[in-house]
Amino acid sequence: MNLSLKQKLIGASLLAVMLMASALTWLSADQLYQQTRNGMYSRAESLANTAAIGISDWISIRRDITSAFNAYSTEADVVPFLQQARIAGGFDDIFLGTPAGDMYRSHPERNRADYDPRTRPWYIDANNAGRQIITTAYQDAITGALLVSIAEPVRIDGKQIGVVASDVLLDQLINDVISLDAGKNAHAMLIDKQDGTFLAHPNKNLLLKPVTSLDPQLTLSAIEALANAGDIEIVEQNGVEKLYYFKKCSRYGLDVRD
Repeated sequence: MNLSLKQKLIGASLLAVMLMASALTWLSADQLYQQTRNGMYSRAESLANTAAIGISDWISIRRDITSAFNAYSTEADVVPFLQQARIAGGFDDIFLGTPAGDMYRSHPERNRADYDPRTRPWYIDANNAGRQIITTAYQDAITGALLVSIAEPVRIDGKQIGVVASDVLLDQLINDVISLDAGKNAHAMLIDKQDGTFLAHPNKNLLLKPVTSLDPQLTLSAIEALANAGDIEIVEQNGVEKLYYFKKCSRYGLDVRD
C-alpha cells in the first residue's frame, strides 16, 4: 500500500509521540523508585542512629557503675556498697568473687555454699581479658529473664582483689527497641554480634536464636559488611522482598536493623 506524504508524516509523528511517552514513563518510574528508596534509606538510617546512640548510652552507664565499685572492693564489708551499686544501675544483682573463692552478693540470700566464682565463665573470661567484658546474652535459669553480665577484674596497687560482675536485665532495653516507630510494615530488631543472635525481636520465639534462622543469607560476616557499607540489603523471603538496614552500636556488640 502506497502512503501519501501526509500519512507518512502523521505516522512518523505518532511514532515519535509514542517513543517520547514511553521514555517519559520509564523516567517517571525510575525517579519514583529512586525517591522511594531514598526515603526508606533516610528513615532507616535515622531510626537506627537514634536507637544505636540510646543503646550505647544505656550500656555505658551500667558499665561505669560496675567499674565504680572497684574503689570500695577492699572495704571490710562490701555488701552495702554492692547494694548501692545495684540500685544505682538497676541491676538484677552485682557481686564480687575473690581469688580465694569467696563470693559477695548484693542479694546475700542468693549465696550458695557450693558456688565457686573462680569456675564461672564471667570470672574466668574477665581475668583472661584483663579488662571489662560483657557476656553474650543468656536466659536466667530462675527468673527466665534475659540478661548480660558486665564483669571486670579488680586490682588495687597491683594486687588482684577479684572480679566484680553485674547482671543486667535486658527487658527494658528490648521493649524500647521493639516499641521504636519504624513505620508501616517495618520494625526494629537488635542483634548480638558476638554470637549472631537476636536480643530483641517482635517475634519472641526468635529471642536468642541465630539471625540465620530468619534467613540463611544474614550471616555475621554479611551483616558486618552491610553495616560498614551503610547499604540497604534486599532479601527475598517466601516470595516477598524484605529490606534490611544495619547499624552498629559501637560500645557493645549489638546491631540495630530495620
